[in-house]
Amino acid sequence: MLPFNKSKPQYYITQQQLYLITETQLEPLGQLAELFSNTVLAEPSLIFLGADCYEIFINLAEKVYSAEAFIKQNQNNFMLHFPHLEVDNYQLFFDHPLFNQPYLGIAIEKHWLQSLKQYLDKRKFFNTDIQPLATYLLKCNVKQEQIFFCLEPSMETQFIHFNHVLDMVIRKPRSDITELSLQTWMAIK
Repeated sequence: MLPFNKSKPQYYITQQQLYLITETQLEPLGQLAELFSNTVLAEPSLIFLGADCYEIFINLAEKVYSAEAFIKQNQNNFMLHFPHLEVDNYQLFFDHPLFNQPYLGIAIEKHWLQSLKQYLDKRKFFNTDIQPLATYLLKCNVKQEQIFFCLEPSMETQFIHFNHVLDMVIRKPRSDITELSLQTWMAIK
């Protein structure tokens, strides 16, 4: 990940909206379709992708470190977790694959991601880092927590560690959120 440039703005983006990240809130800037034709946006140092921009799932630990195995497992787990989605329509990533622990798989709709990258290239925004918000916060915060919550305007993502290993990811629309405690999670398991 690139280091932050404090003088450049940071944005939070959903499938339809763009927000400026300020010290205390998300400031709505408008609809993406309008903003992509707008030339007044400043080059960001970072764009956080909102929860509706990607799917997230867990890949199991691997016994042997192999790039081919990571790619195949990522594809298989995507199809297992999201059988209603076409794998060919998604760009699959794995976030820091580990051979001895479960690791995150991330899937972003290809056409949408390519449009975003084309816009950034067209504007000559070549040094912009694009990160799924939940995975970024997971890397920063979850090490100390048994259950870590990533709250977004429309979605909550819960990362659950068991014996210091990432064990489960639960995503819910904010309207469906119910209290999750370690006891209720153990009941799910």
